[in-house]
Amino acid sequence: ARNMSQGVVDTARQEGLHYEMDRVIPANTFEAHRLTQFAKKHGKMNAVSEALFTAYFMNGEDLNDPTILTRIAVEAGLAEADVTAFLASKELATDVREEEAMAQQLGVRGVPFFVFDRKYAISGAQPVEAFEQVFAKIRQEQTLEIIAEGDACGVDGCN
Repeated sequence: ARNMSQGVVDTARQEGLHYEMDRVIPANTFEAHRLTQFAKKHGKMNAVSEALFTAYFMNGEDLNDPTILTRIAVEAGLAEADVTAFLASKELATDVREEEAMAQQLGVRGVPFFVFDRKYAISGAQPVEAFEQVFAKIRQEQTLEIIAEGDACGVDGCN
């Protein structure tokens, strides 16, 4: 496990991130995923997600603790009363379970795991070049190749 974690740490360090895997507290991240969905509805998903990663991987904070989740959300700009009420509810639980089911169907077995265009995936800590390859492939596929041209009418008239 330490060897696998070290690969993640090394890749993160190359990108300027200082993961502290020895400090990580294993957690069921279901509530954190619910919180990110809640934050998404309020335009704060990126800020909350980034703070959750920092709390977990760099600060060794327990993402099972609703106090920590609340603090993270409030620091990202969400109202404390709204976050507290949300975490006490079951709101968005179905959405997260549906995402989990979709991930299983796509073959996700761990994190990080990135899916692009429902066709390509990157599993594990990978260098930037892996992402660049996927983006280039998608761009190439989205380029329309005209096989034959003939007379046609468009917004400027007919030719």
